[in-house]
Amino acid sequence: MATKRKQWPGFGPDPIQLYLETLQKHGLSGDPLAKTEIKLDWMAKGVNPDFAERSPAIASAIAAIGQALAPTHGMLGPQRMKQAVASAPDLPYDTAPVIPAITESVPTKAFGRTLMSAAQRLPGMRSLDAPETGIQGLDTATQFAGATLGEIGQLMAGYRLATPAINALMQIAGNPAVSPLVTSMGKGAIARTIPWVAHRAADPESTTAKDLGRSVAFGLGAGAASDLTSTALRHAFPGIHPLIEAPVTGAAAGAAGAAAAYPFSDKKGLDYLKEMGSTILAQAILQTVWTAGSPQTWKP
Repeated sequence: MATKRKQWPGFGPDPIQLYLETLQKHGLSGDPLAKTEIKLDWMAKGVNPDFAERSPAIASAIAAIGQALAPTHGMLGPQRMKQAVASAPDLPYDTAPVIPAITESVPTKAFGRTLMSAAQRLPGMRSLDAPETGIQGLDTATQFAGATLGEIGQLMAGYRLATPAINALMQIAGNPAVSPLVTSMGKGAIARTIPWVAHRAADPESTTAKDLGRSVAFGLGAGAASDLTSTALRHAFPGIHPLIEAPVTGAAAGAAGAAAAYPFSDKKGLDYLKEMGSTILAQAILQTVWTAGSPQTWKP
């Protein structure tokens, strides 16, 4: 039922009531001297009055941002952009070579060579070509860095899979009493064999039986050296911090593995050392990273 309007004698409907009805129609009902004034102020700031009433803090932030951006209003509008393009002077040079200049730059080539050298160590990726920077020293350094990264990736996968494999073999054998040295050697051999199997599956022509012998020999030597070096360090330096022990043990494991695998390599002398340098470094880095990430390392 509609509310009956008041009538002013001789003047018709009450103008105040008409004013309030108009405010209510536009969602501005309330005290015309208080609430209405506040809502009109929010509207002037570009904020919905109802939202401002529910969340005044957020509304104030929005209003402040709008006020800060007010001088830039319309700067990126279509009309302004057209004017900017029309008034832009003709450039006296061709800008097309900019992108090739970036992609062909020495830093970009160096980064690409590092990535490609790392990828070449992965199964099925040996045929990838790594870009050259034209600087011999930089090419050698980036290739070594990439090879080390790739070797770390293979070692991580190998050791992660070797642990459950060793546990399964131990259960099959009835969990016999096995020394830590033998366990470490077995884990090393399996960890090195897993990448060989992956390479063989991805590209049968990329590996040979001789490569398998080298991988197994490296794993046995690295596993033995890892356990023996760790034991020797703890005996010689009681209380040695794990983060000091880890890189030394890792480097010793890598060197011993490389020495054990030497008879299976076609490269000899300095050429073999260059080939295995990234593998030795990867072993030391991985041992250190895993030690640093172990909660046991940081226990008092």
